[in-house]
Amino acid sequence: AAGAYKISEDHRQFYSTLSGPIGSEYQRLIGEMKRPETHNNVLQYLQAKFGRDVGFAFEFPPQPEIVFGRVREASDTDSLFEDDSLAEDTSIEAYSEGEAHLEEPTYFWKENLPYELFDAYDQIATAVQNAADSVLLEGVGEADAEKAAQAVYFDHPEFFYWNGKFNSVVRDGEKLVADLEYTFRATERVRLKSAIQNKMQEFLPLDEINNGASAYDIALRIHSKIAEKLCVTDGEDASDSFARNAGNVVGGIVEKRANSQGYAKTLQLLLQSRKIECGIVAGQIANKISENADAATVEKNTHYWNVVKLEGDYYFIDPTKDDTPGTVLEISAPTLNFDYFCITSQEVEKTCRLDRNPFALPLLHECNQTACNYYVQNGLRIHADNRAEYRRAADWSIDQGVNYIALKCDSDALMNAVLETVMNRQDDILNEYIESYKAKFGKKCLIDQVWKVYRRDTRTVLLLFQSHEK
Repeated sequence: AAGAYKISEDHRQFYSTLSGPIGSEYQRLIGEMKRPETHNNVLQYLQAKFGRDVGFAFEFPPQPEIVFGRVREASDTDSLFEDDSLAEDTSIEAYSEGEAHLEEPTYFWKENLPYELFDAYDQIATAVQNAADSVLLEGVGEADAEKAAQAVYFDHPEFFYWNGKFNSVVRDGEKLVADLEYTFRATERVRLKSAIQNKMQEFLPLDEINNGASAYDIALRIHSKIAEKLCVTDGEDASDSFARNAGNVVGGIVEKRANSQGYAKTLQLLLQSRKIECGIVAGQIANKISENADAATVEKNTHYWNVVKLEGDYYFIDPTKDDTPGTVLEISAPTLNFDYFCITSQEVEKTCRLDRNPFALPLLHECNQTACNYYVQNGLRIHADNRAEYRRAADWSIDQGVNYIALKCDSDALMNAVLETVMNRQDDILNEYIESYKAKFGKKCLIDQVWKVYRRDTRTVLLLFQSHEK
């Protein structure tokens, strides 16, 4: 398996290079070797199992301990439903076939449709919920009907058995008859709905997200559970048994292997089940955009993430980027899994265009707040390249009992300055940790080895180290 990779020195990543029958077997082996105990990293698994006799040797940094840090008080604006009595109906069971209607939580894309398309949206949603063969739409044209259908598709991750499109549309006077086609038979739908319902509990640490928890704390913990339990797969190999469900909640919740769409839908379903408004957004990866690309290439280069409403404001969350890659394995990039938790439009647009949604995102929902960002919430956003700021971050690390210093810079210029310090004068930062440790415990701490990880798009820096007391 080690020979099935090639190394890119620029990015320190390993890429699968095989295709055809051999490639299919390769993917199967890779899937079997992705283990939570080695962070879904195949090379780390091989080295742990066989030592250094497998033909390669790398120093794998320890995975940083995940801590949630400061809690937030619950807000009156946290609830998805106006009527809390509806909360019991927010699981996937509330959408079982045969019910006459959907409950009315706030669905992101529905709320941004023109009001005159609300009826079409509801009719399509009810038809898909009941697995109807077709839906009769009045007072809308074909283009608007397709827009409403895409809004339903983006809003309802529980409709895993529908691809968001009409099989055909026929005009009947003033009405449209839209045929619906499903990707799973009725018996499969029932079985998979039950499996999803059962497996959802693995992602909902009820002892930590009780009824008094804030939407921020619920979202943070579910986001962390997704990073812990899922593996990234591109789902491109049709012979891969996971490919069929890579982009839906069956892949995410049941099989625990998904692409970015599957990750986003998994987070969406889990947050909706906890009464938190959550939508999906999509866009092309910026460095892969080609104006002459065909539809298949555009779809391949499309990335999905989430927009979440916390405390009355909207934030972007990217659960895929905050997880360890699967087919692309980073061997030297441990992260806190919170770099892309509650980030802004400006940060997202550094790597993705918001150009693959049912319609343009309204300015009303531009994500420009930072209060619920993990680094901001924990006082880890720094405003200057100086000892006082590094000491504040070091004090947090000591209080949390972790062997790393995590930072988020408040500007690109500061990021450049901090990186210069990290790369050339790291002791300026690490000495603050040593001093903070001595102030709290009265003992000297010696740092043995340091790993440095940074992400320019989120302006985050992690110094992970091993240390011991003198």
